[in-house]
Amino acid sequence: MSEITLEITHPTLAPGPLQGFNFFWAFCVKGFRPEVHCQPCFRGSVSPQLNSKTVQSGRLYVMDERRTFPFLYVCGVGVGPKNLLYQKNFHLALRPEPGAREVRETYNGYTITVENAVALPIPELPEGWNGLNRETTRCKNFRFGVEYFGWNPTARSLPYSQQPT
Repeated sequence: MSEITLEITHPTLAPGPLQGFNFFWAFCVKGFRPEVHCQPCFRGSVSPQLNSKTVQSGRLYVMDERRTFPFLYVCGVGVGPKNLLYQKNFHLALRPEPGAREVRETYNGYTITVENAVALPIPELPEGWNGLNRETTRCKNFRFGVEYFGWNPTARSLPYSQQPT
């Protein structure tokens, strides 16, 4: 299987720590916790090589640790007032696919180039969906979990391999 690679570049900034993000990480996702939102709703692990402490532009990340995870989720939380973060946050849900290529740009000009993975859509949820608050139903991490792992609040968190087909 071809490894997913991820490269972060900027046309005018020198390689180094990412600017304009409070957090930036890749998460190897293997399940979903529907009782919470944001990063805690994911089952799996944050990549030790691409996380808020280590992420830098100008280098290639070989996401070899994701062999046991069906999805890789890249997320960046921008800086600024909370009510405006939706304009700055970066979300890229990925499924491995040899030979596929995705190129996305952040709000502040970083280019994220991914090889050997395809981007997955993250559908909207209507406000008030299943009686949940707006913060939860607007959270893209949570919406990803609902779409790819299903919504079953009584089962809580089935691993991907045990999801109904």
